[in-house]
Amino acid sequence: MNKSRRMVALQARALALHGFAVAIVDLRGTGDSYGEHSAATWDGWFADVVCAWSWLGTLAPVPRLLWGLRLGALLAADLVAQDAVDVFALVLWQPILAGRLFFSQILRYATARQIVAGSDARMERKLLENRLREGIVIEVAGYGLHPALVIPAERRSLSDLLDPTCMLVWHETTALTPVALNAASVDIIAKLRNKGAHVESTAVDGPSFWATQEITEAPNLIRATTNTIERLLR
Repeated sequence: MNKSRRMVALQARALALHGFAVAIVDLRGTGDSYGEHSAATWDGWFADVVCAWSWLGTLAPVPRLLWGLRLGALLAADLVAQDAVDVFALVLWQPILAGRLFFSQILRYATARQIVAGSDARMERKLLENRLREGIVIEVAGYGLHPALVIPAERRSLSDLLDPTCMLVWHETTALTPVALNAASVDIIAKLRNKGAHVESTAVDGPSFWATQEITEAPNLIRATTNTIERLLR
């Protein structure tokens, strides 16, 4: 989240310069919002987005788009799937395709140091998983993870949530050559299009800004997203 904050702000400003109203939401337990990250839950984040969505609608009663990055893309898709928000289009940046895979990677990160220390990383990971199942908050890289965040997210997958009647803007960055979408993303997009979905998808050259050591920008992603949204709305 900390690595992504600058890119999100730059994209919001780019849209604002084109006349769009943009709300950036710090979900509870993150950024300047109330509470520690250990208090963040999936249902709480869900409610935060609904609140912000309703508020923005009173300020700008025009077609609205819901924009999600990484795990936020999975949350956004869940909101649309449950009819909690009525969107003109769903904008997905580098979406997490399955919550289970995402948190599996998080737990591997949490136990990686155990390998260096000579401990059994698999046993440590199993211990963390058991704590979550027992309703106990665990800590990863200094951040508390609440079971009510992890467990619901693990039950969500993008392929199950996305509705072919919802217009999608699906953008990714890659440092690979040739520039192309992730193979798993291509598969999901193809299935959606076969069902009649309108999907605006593209990959652009750029860094994995959410995971780089230093704060990094991906200007090609901002340009592509701004151009796509402006074309769709105008």
